[in-house]
Amino acid sequence: MSEEQAIWLNDPEIKKLYLKRVEDLNPVQKNVLDTALKKHKDPAQILQIISIANRLNPEQMEAMLHDHDTAGPLLIFAGAGSGKTTALTYRIIYLILTGVNPQNILALTFTVKAAEEMRSRIRKFFHLIKDKMPEDRFSFLEVQISKMWVGTFHSICLKMLKDETVEENGRIIINCDRLGLPVGFGILENPYSILKVCFESEFAGDPNIKYDTVASKIEHWKNELMAINTIRDKASREEKKFIPVYEKYQNTLKQKGLIDFNDMIMLVVELFEKCPEILFRYRRRFKYVLVDEYQDTNYAQYKFCKYIVGDSKNYFVVGDDDQSIYEWRGADIRNILFFEQDYPGCKTIKLVKNYRSTANIIYAANEVFKSVKPKHLVKQIEPVKKKADGSEERGDTITLYTAEDDTDEINFIVFEMNELKTKFCDLKWNDFAVLYRSHEQSKIVKRIFEERKIPYIVYNPYFWQRKEIQDVCSYLHVLKFYLNWRSGNLSGQRLELAGFAVNNHIRRLYYLPPLSFSSIENEVMSHIFDPYKLFTEDRVLESMLNRLDGTKSRDNFLMLIEIFSDIASVSSSSSISLAVEDILTRAGYMDIYTKNINPTAQDRESARCLAALKEEAADFERTRGVGLSLIEQIDSFLDSASIRSSPTEQAGLKSSDDAVNLMSLHAAKGLEFGTVFFIGLEEGIIPMQHFSAEKLSKKEKQKRLDEERRLFYVGITRAKERLYLTCATRRSWYGKQKMFEQSRFLKCIPKELLEKGSFRTRLSDKIKHFVVSFFK
Repeated sequence: MSEEQAIWLNDPEIKKLYLKRVEDLNPVQKNVLDTALKKHKDPAQILQIISIANRLNPEQMEAMLHDHDTAGPLLIFAGAGSGKTTALTYRIIYLILTGVNPQNILALTFTVKAAEEMRSRIRKFFHLIKDKMPEDRFSFLEVQISKMWVGTFHSICLKMLKDETVEENGRIIINCDRLGLPVGFGILENPYSILKVCFESEFAGDPNIKYDTVASKIEHWKNELMAINTIRDKASREEKKFIPVYEKYQNTLKQKGLIDFNDMIMLVVELFEKCPEILFRYRRRFKYVLVDEYQDTNYAQYKFCKYIVGDSKNYFVVGDDDQSIYEWRGADIRNILFFEQDYPGCKTIKLVKNYRSTANIIYAANEVFKSVKPKHLVKQIEPVKKKADGSEERGDTITLYTAEDDTDEINFIVFEMNELKTKFCDLKWNDFAVLYRSHEQSKIVKRIFEERKIPYIVYNPYFWQRKEIQDVCSYLHVLKFYLNWRSGNLSGQRLELAGFAVNNHIRRLYYLPPLSFSSIENEVMSHIFDPYKLFTEDRVLESMLNRLDGTKSRDNFLMLIEIFSDIASVSSSSSISLAVEDILTRAGYMDIYTKNINPTAQDRESARCLAALKEEAADFERTRGVGLSLIEQIDSFLDSASIRSSPTEQAGLKSSDDAVNLMSLHAAKGLEFGTVFFIGLEEGIIPMQHFSAEKLSKKEKQKRLDEERRLFYVGITRAKERLYLTCATRRSWYGKQKMFEQSRFLKCIPKELLEKGSFRTRLSDKIKHFVVSFFK
């Protein structure tokens, strides 16, 4: 671009940033930058764009400025630690800066955590530049970003099922109603409770057919969008035996007005096929579609994307085939590998600069696939970290420790952690992570850590399924209904639909404080066909109060209404965190677990989870609540809670407490830690020896081995500064002592990158260490 063509280069500040940016761009990247800048006339906007471009590396910048009109859909292969979230986030920021309404953007992720982090980064950026834009523009964007559809596949599909359309005759139709689902449908968070009964009705006396086999096959059928007739045509003779269980399970869900998580995407795809006008409405709305972790999409998610994108070129996906680790739940790595066939003429960019790890860890990671993948598919990630003098930061050598048994293995970890904390005074316990392939390995870690007084926290994937969390969510459902009614948002058909949806949550409150009805009183309440009318019709409330036995019960119900009424009175200044606080304190729910003279361990854990829920509400408020009414905050928070209780919500959370993080490899994906202890690197553990392996074809065995290798890669690339790899020659495995050999994956790491751990040989140091620890 000549200076005559680029009139904006007359601005000294812009020119300085432009010349700095183009220093390390190749001709293609420079052309992308020049083309993007040519589209804008406003110097202030050009300055914002060139300023962002200088924050990114050349490949990230090229992705951010990608022009779909001329270059088509974009596929980004993003190596571990390469800043893919940064590229994805700045792409959305760039779209908004150039005039795209956030409501026209659909961003799909695989975890609620990833979605909220992306939204938080976008909000933070616009807060930093709010002084450089008109106040009304900033206020508009702040609200629109809070409402932007950024979420998991399941959360987006749940929104679509609950979405409504007003017909020409004024009739309201909710999407789920078009599919024969009740408007107040519930989400079955744990299929076991229903599916096990269906399984037992068919196979109770058959020891050769296992529940897990049938459950896995039903999940597979749903992920593959297979209808019953298709299953009958394509299933093997053995699989056809499972069809009656599937049919009974689906019929039971229908009778109870429930769907499971796998139904969400399947139902929305069915909606698109059955009601093309709904699909076209979403296509018109979502002009830009972005997908994170594309390598983990299954067929249902792939099909959903194909429908939403249609013929549009505005498709932006990010993934890493080396980190595809969810094949067991239907993820199909072919979706990313065959993207270029699905979208001919698409552009591909590779992000290979690693900002997370030291060079030694990166060089080890690069060796994992070198001998097993075709050369043209191998990505060599590059270290970025530098020393103060500008030379490469090689970092510590990777430590490999072969333990006598699993006790020796964990004692070595305790010793090394204490040594590091002594050497580096600023290290905290939560800078350490212990990663494992199977939760079975965590048992001995927890036992020894407790003996050695090492604080730890285990990622709990079932937090959102806990009874006390579900109880508070029921309070919030009823509160949302009450607020909507008090605000005049509900009348006629809307009131009936909302009332039907909240009835079961009201019934749940009968058993909770401040109500805590007796069995006799619950029998009385069971005769109220539509409990929502207790809040909307005085005659129904009065009739119920007269039938209750005792003044206390009547007063307790009036107290619940008073709490909701007080929240409604200040709803314009209230928030989700204050609402949760009111429920826990004024309604007396927290007292269940904190007022016992001799609290049990379960009481203490429940109280801790409720405190964590208050923190979750406060975090949600900060990232999502800006510009939203209390009703909108509660609605979004409840949808988020439903999705986070999903078994597909795999990612863990790094502890904010000062405690060592213990988690599986699947939970650790997407996280990073200063020091990682990767334990149990033995044949039969990683790669895992599955019980059904002998029944698998050679091709299926190879697919499983490939995924185990990718899990190994994910494990070692979580480490930022130090990586310890440990294995044991003998360990307790599901209650039995077994001998193990080193994992074959360790052989791919060059010896010059490894040093042997010497804990066992430093016996005097070991004795001294534990004596000192004992008398602390």
